[in-house]
Amino acid sequence: MPDDDARQLAVVEANTTERVTVVRIDGEVDLSNAEQVRARILAEVVDDPETVILDLAGARYLDSAGIRLLFDLGERFATHRIDFRIVVPAAGLVHKVLELTGVMRQMAVYESVADARPTDAAR
Repeated sequence: MPDDDARQLAVVEANTTERVTVVRIDGEVDLSNAEQVRARILAEVVDDPETVILDLAGARYLDSAGIRLLFDLGERFATHRIDFRIVVPAAGLVHKVLELTGVMRQMAVYESVADARPTDAAR
């Protein structure tokens, strides 16, 4: 469980169905809480899912520590052969940050969790 400061800035919730874990972050991820958010995400990814979808639709802010977190998670999941997908709606600050930092070019980014879910043919 994250400490009180991390909980105030970001809420991390997850659910797993059909070997897909969806982790939702609501709030802000910055230098002050990125490590706690990372630990919480990794604690939620259990039982070797085929896919992890990080839902940032509720995220209001990501600084460079939040961007680094995305790349770190991508590398970690790739090592374990887990497909990593990010959800961020086209409108908003977080989408713009992901565009400017190159995340959109290097990672699988979708506009909704429904779009990010793997199809039966892809499994």
